[in-house]
Parts: sequence; C-alpha cells; structure tokens
Amino acid sequence: MIDRDKISRALFGKSKYVYWLCLALVLLVYVLLVFYFEPPHVIFGDLPISGRDLDTHVEQAYRVSEALDGWGKSWAYDPQMLAGYPNGTIFDADNKAWELWTFALWKMGLPRGLAFNLFLLFAHIMCPIVIFFSARMFGLNRSSALIAMSLGLAVWFFDGFIHWAWWEGMTAYSLASFLFLLPLALFYNYLADRRRWRVILLAVVMALGHLIHPYIFFMLALPMVVLYASRFRSLKIEQHLSIAGVVLLTIAVNWYWLAVAIRFWHYILDSGYLGASTLDHLFTDYFGLVSDRSVTGGAGMRSGFRFISLAAAAVTLFYWKKDGDRRFLMFAVGLISLAIMTYVGGYFHFGQQVQPYRFAAPLIFLSVIPAAYLVQRIVETRALAGLPLTARLLGVIILLVAAPRLIRDALYFIPDGVPKAAALVDEKPRVTDMIGFGNIGYPEHKVFAHEPIHEDFLLLAWWLENHKGYDGRVAVENWTLGELLAWKTDMQVLGGFRLRNLQHSAANFFRRYPVGMLPRGELRRFLETYSVRYVIASVTFKRFYDSPSMLTRVAEIGHHVIFESRLPVSFFARGSGEVKASMNLISVTGTDPDEDVVLRYHWLETLRCKGASGGGACDIVREPVRDNPVGFMRIPAGHPADFDIINEY
Repeated sequence: MIDRDKISRALFGKSKYVYWLCLALVLLVYVLLVFYFEPPHVIFGDLPISGRDLDTHVEQAYRVSEALDGWGKSWAYDPQMLAGYPNGTIFDADNKAWELWTFALWKMGLPRGLAFNLFLLFAHIMCPIVIFFSARMFGLNRSSALIAMSLGLAVWFFDGFIHWAWWEGMTAYSLASFLFLLPLALFYNYLADRRRWRVILLAVVMALGHLIHPYIFFMLALPMVVLYASRFRSLKIEQHLSIAGVVLLTIAVNWYWLAVAIRFWHYILDSGYLGASTLDHLFTDYFGLVSDRSVTGGAGMRSGFRFISLAAAAVTLFYWKKDGDRRFLMFAVGLISLAIMTYVGGYFHFGQQVQPYRFAAPLIFLSVIPAAYLVQRIVETRALAGLPLTARLLGVIILLVAAPRLIRDALYFIPDGVPKAAALVDEKPRVTDMIGFGNIGYPEHKVFAHEPIHEDFLLLAWWLENHKGYDGRVAVENWTLGELLAWKTDMQVLGGFRLRNLQHSAANFFRRYPVGMLPRGELRRFLETYSVRYVIASVTFKRFYDSPSMLTRVAEIGHHVIFESRLPVSFFARGSGEVKASMNLISVTGTDPDEDVVLRYHWLETLRCKGASGGGACDIVREPVRDNPVGFMRIPAGHPADFDIINEY
C-alpha cells in the first residue's frame, strides 16, 4: 500500500504546511494570469467581449436568447443574416451551453453582454478544478495532482494552440477539451467500485459536456468503449442498465438541438476547411514552427510544455504496461487515438470535417495526468538517488537548455515582461511591426488578452444606424465585423463567418470571391440579386473602385471603406410594395394580388404565408436563384395585397 502522505512529504518537505503554501502560490499565479488575459473592466462590462470568432458566438447567443424568450424555441428564421437564415439550427452546435448560459443569466437580470462574458470566466475557473480532481480520481496523491494541475494550467495559458483557441473564440471547445477528463475518471472509477453516486454524477457531466461541445463525444467514445468492453462480463445487469441510462440521459438532454440539426441537415455544406492536420505538423509543432495558420491557429507555435507532458506520459505508459497497472489500457487508447486524430486525421474526409488538429487540446490535457504520475513514481522509487554523477550533470545540462524554451513560451503570451527592443536611429515604425503574432520582443505583438469592442467597429455600427433610411442590405468583408453588425444593429447583413457550413452562405459575396479580380457582370448580379445598399470592404476595397457606375465610396472608417450602390435596391425580385422584416416574420404590404411576388429572402420549409389581419390565405413556394441552392420565396398570384410570411416551426 502506497503511503500518499509520505510521498507528499518527500515531494514538498516535512512540514504539512508546505503543500498548502505551494497550492496557494499556484492559485495566486493562476488568478493573476486569468485577470491579465481577462481584464476585469472588459469581462465584467455590459458589452460582450469582441474580436475574432467571439462575435460569431455573441450573435448566436443573442439570436437564440431572442428565440427562447419570444417563442420558447432554440432556433429562428433570422432575416437579419444572409438574406434569411435558420439561426440556431446546425452552425451553432458548438455553442449550445453558452447560449443557454447567456439566456438564463440575462433573464435573471444581468446585462446580456456580461452574461455572455461570464462563460469565459467559468471556463478559466473550471480548468484547475477539473484537472486536480480528475487526477485524484485516477489515483494520484494530492501532491502529484497539484503537479498535474500546474502543468495543465501551463498548457492552458502557454501552449500556442490552446491559448489561441480560447482567446479567438473556441472557448466552449477549449472547456470541453479538459472537461472530458472528469467523465472519463468517473467512468473508470465506476467500473472499478460500482458506487452509484459516480454513475449519477457521470450522467450529469456527460449530458452537460455534450451541451458545451458535441466533439466531447469523439474525445470519450473510444476509451470508454474499450473500458466498457474490458469489464463487460464482470458487470451485473444493474450496472449495464446504469450505463445505458447515462447514454439515454445524455441524448435526452441534448435532443432539443439534435432534433433541429437533423431536421435541417440537408442544408449542410462541406466543413473541411480548417485544422486539416497531417504528419508534417507533428514535426513543425515539435520544432516550434508555423507551417499553416489555417491548421494550427494564428499564434506562434509554442509547444514546450506540450511535448514535455507528452514525453513524460509516454514513459508512464511504459511503466504502467510493465507493472500491469489497470490505468494503462484507458490512457493508452485515449492518448494514441487522440494523437492519431490530431496528426493523421487530415488525410481522411471524416477527419477533415471535424477539424482534426483541434484534438491536440484534449491530447495534451489527457497527458498531464500520467506526466504528473511520473514525478510521483520517481519519488516513490528514489530513482534519481542512484544515478551516477555523469547522468546528473547531463540532466542539469538538459534542464538548462529546456528551461529557456519554456520561459520563452510563457513570455510570448506576456510580452509586457519582455525588454523592449531598441529601434535603429533612422528606422520608422511600420504597421507590420505593431501587429505581429509570430515573435517575441521584436517586432512587438499584441497581448493575447481579450479587449473591448474595437473603436472602428463601433463607429461603423454607428454610421450604418444613421444611414439606413431605406431598403437594402450591407455586404461585409471582415467576418468579425459582419457578425458584430448583425448582433449590435438591426441591419440586414450579408457576411459574417465566411465558412459557415450551411447553403445560405451562398449569399456571402466574399465567400465566393475572397480575393482577386471579379468576373465580368458578377458584382452587378450580386448587388441586384441580394438587394445590397452598402458594401464594406476591409482588405480588397481597391477592386470596388473599378466599378464607379455601380458603387460610390461614401465613407472611410479606419481601414474600412464603405461603398453605396448606385443601382436600384428592392427586396422584390418580382412585384412591388413594402417589406418589413424581423425575427420569424416578414410583413409585406401594398402588393398587387393578381401578380406573383418574389421576395429576395431565402425560402425555408417552415415558412407559411397568411393574409395580414385575417385577410385570406396564400401559398409560398421556392423560387430558384442562380448559384444559390436554397432559393428565394415566391407567393403565387391570388394572394392578399397585405400578407405575412411567418415561421411556424
């Protein structure tokens, strides 16, 4: 029997207070880092944290909050995005818990922006808690669990991909990438001791974990299935039923959004654009190189803590296999399967669809527990005591070489701690020197900390709010700006996240033509087809200066140029009248009942046409649109002069 207290004293000294002192020191550093990267005036503000993909999740959370509040549904037909878009159906599958969290706190009286922000703080708070208690459940003593927690926090803050992920907006996934340790530990222990409270807690965590991010399924499925199969014959019928109950509860809790996703799955597009990693990324990660930002993220590749943890975990697996330790099977299956998914998944179609490189995060977090165990084992066996002097000196040399890399990894994310590089006497500052993410010290780069909404974005939103006195949409190149305009204004936006995996993204001009010259006639066709009043270009604005007969530059805010269309703008492709659109409702007035009406809004099978104020029935059918598989909506002749298009779910 291992004396855990004895090991703890060996690790941290004889005094029982040393452990608590070390714990307090780790937590102090952790709190300081949290509020360095999440400044209190930002995270506790009334407005949501903005930037990168965060505005996509703000837009989703706000729209779902409106749908829940107004109709008791988790999705809605949203005419404000992409000429009519089923918001809350599929694209936000990674945001369900964040949406419910925001809605619940908002209904409790908090500003909606603050409610949204607190989910990010929750993710930070959960990281040390989940890792520590998972490590304890996997048999580590409290001192080794503290080491696991510390290593987990090091990769949370200082691994290039993981920090980038939660900073740029993949917060829910980042949370799931360590949260999966908890159900894994609970399942492992339940199969060993059959305690009922473990399976009850497991059911709750599994259900909530899949709400936080559905990819937690891929993190857990294989190791859990292998564990279950290895104990299948030893389990009683009661245990089998309990495990089945976990599965059923998880499905039941998540069914409200799964059913909606299945219902609209025919609109899904290929999603294999980002994170398609292959074996070469294993080598570039190891050497700290960035080969493809669409795979590994926009941060520099800082991977020192990652590979120390993975290497130590590999050594532990060797010992567990040799000793016949029952932890070997689960950790071997989990680590190997996640490593294969991370560095081989890009070769296969299915792997590409789930962005395989993102599985680097759960791979690293899973490794910190066996890595910390290795320290525990070294202390238990006094393995270092018998080493010859030469081996000890070699270890010191390796430490002296490795330590600076780890320190540089940390300082990369804390550039305030790096001495400023002096400029040459005749050197003038360049824009590229101010916004880089790839170096440390020179050129300077931004801190990977969350910030308030960019001032240029606020000015653009203000400008549009004051120049929207007529029909028309705004086509937006910068996808963060597009999402922000959708949640912050009542403008109808053609833009947002460019790789949205639903067919409705055909209405995003900048998805079709992200760069380069435009095919002849395409700009005119787009402006007319989608009733575009304004185009906001942030990078490729020069190509719009070549069409003065169609676009006129009317404003310039920061590096964003606003063009106004000189073409007639109307939401009617056929017919005439007035249109007012809001969530789940398009009100049309003043039409000719004897003429077909074609509205430049996307058709959806749940939409119904009804005469305004009980003024008779009308039909709604799909109207084909070139290069748009969704199509617009046509109301055949014989309709009331005034009618409403209603989403009836």
